[in-house]
Amino acid sequence: SSAASDVYKRQAYDRSPKGPDELARGPLQQIAGEVRGRTDALFVVITDDKGIRLAHPDAGELGRPVSTDPAAALAGGEEVIRETGTLGPSVRAKVPVLEPDSDRVAGMVSVGMSTAAIHHQLRRDLLTAGLVSALALAAGAGGSLLLSRRWRGQTLGLQPAEMTELVRTQTAVLH
Repeated sequence: SSAASDVYKRQAYDRSPKGPDELARGPLQQIAGEVRGRTDALFVVITDDKGIRLAHPDAGELGRPVSTDPAAALAGGEEVIRETGTLGPSVRAKVPVLEPDSDRVAGMVSVGMSTAAIHHQLRRDLLTAGLVSALALAAGAGGSLLLSRRWRGQTLGLQPAEMTELVRTQTAVLH
C-alpha cells in the first residue's frame, strides 16, 4: 500500500541504526504483521538496502541480515523462488522497494507462503475439482440415459437400419 511505502521511505532515509526493540515497535513491523494476517502468509519481511531486516515475524531476527540471498531484489529485480529460511521451507516473492522518483533501491520486501500450506491448498483444490468433475460426469451420464430411454420410446425400439427400411417402405407405398 502507499502508506506502507511512505513509512518505508521515511525509515529508509533515516540512516541512523535502529535496534531490534525499536524495530519491533516500529510502523514497518506493524504494517508487515497486518499484511501477513490478512493474507495468511508465512512471513512478510522488509529489509533495508543492505538486506538487514526491518520487519520480520520473529522479533529476534530484526536488525539481522536475511537468511536467503537478497541479491536479485536489491539489484532491482523481482524473484519468485522456493527456499528454506529461518521459518522453514516456503515459496517466496522478493521485490525491490525504490526511493521516490528514483531507480535507486531502498530495500526489499519478501513475502512467503509455507510449502506445506501450498500443498494443503493444492490437495483441497484437486479434491474439489475431482468432485465437480465427477458430478458433471454423473449428470451427463444420467441425461444420456434419460434421452436414450425417451428416444427408444418414440421410435418404438427400432434400430436406425430398421427405421431407414420403414421409411423407404412408406415412401414406396405413398408413390
